[in-house]
Amino acid sequence: MKYQYYTNCVASTAEAIINMTDKAKKITYETFIKHVDWREVSKLFGYELHPKQGLTLKNDFCVGYYKSVYKGHPCYYAAWSGIEHIFI
Repeated sequence: MKYQYYTNCVASTAEAIINMTDKAKKITYETFIKHVDWREVSKLFGYELHPKQGLTLKNDFCVGYYKSVYKGHPCYYAAWSGIEHIFI
């Protein structure tokens, strides 16, 4: 089962986010999508789902991908537009 969207840093607490980001390991897009459905993330962020029709999640070099722990749960998160979007 893939990790599901849970929350983002805006809806969380500073303490929980700092703990998560302090433990984070940067990963590649390819590793991220093995664990998180890229279609779910693309829709969440408003990306095109068809590569020939504009900017996609895969080709946006401004998005960072991480593996960490959020409130005791293993998680993956994408840092997009200054917001950490967390999947558990």
